Amino acid sequence: MNLMSLRLQILITAFLFCIFIFFISRNTVVIRQFPSPSGFFTLVTEEDSTNLESVVNSMARYNQFDEEAIGYGGFTSDQYKRYRYLSNISTENDLVKLTDYPNGCVKAYAFRVLRERRSGKLQQILEKHLRDSTEFNYQSGCSGSRLPLNRFYINECDGILPIEVITKYKRAISHFKLHHV
Repeated sequence: MNLMSLRLQILITAFLFCIFIFFISRNTVVIRQFPSPSGFFTLVTEEDSTNLESVVNSMARYNQFDEEAIGYGGFTSDQYKRYRYLSNISTENDLVKLTDYPNGCVKAYAFRVLRERRSGKLQQILEKHLRDSTEFNYQSGCSGSRLPLNRFYINECDGILPIEVITKYKRAISHFKLHHV
């Protein structure tokens, strides 16, 4: 057996192994237990969960706001899938309540869904949280950072609220930052 055929054989084996792993991982049911205020709950993949509380608790435990494509490969994270699921199962009242949730990333996702739905409550929620500088982990593509919630809310309203209102809120946040450190 020559060196060229050995390399080809290794390459084919590695390729088949990757395909095998891909198909197995797609059909695997992942069971995880997470703490919640009422004890432990079990989440069996995001698609199987119909409980808003368990989805929110999973989001809080992951504790990062992921955009649709993250990392060098631009993959969609489980967190983003939970966000889409949250968007599908939650009512406007649920989302408004979640903007007061203790975890910043849950607050941010709830506000994002309200923005997508063009909720009439955006400005009211934004005004209520102007001083809320809770920071949360934010991931978009290959870049990650920590964002203050009030700035995120304002950025989410850009293009929805009038520019004069956005400018007023940006000034207010700058004022809070300068005078209330």
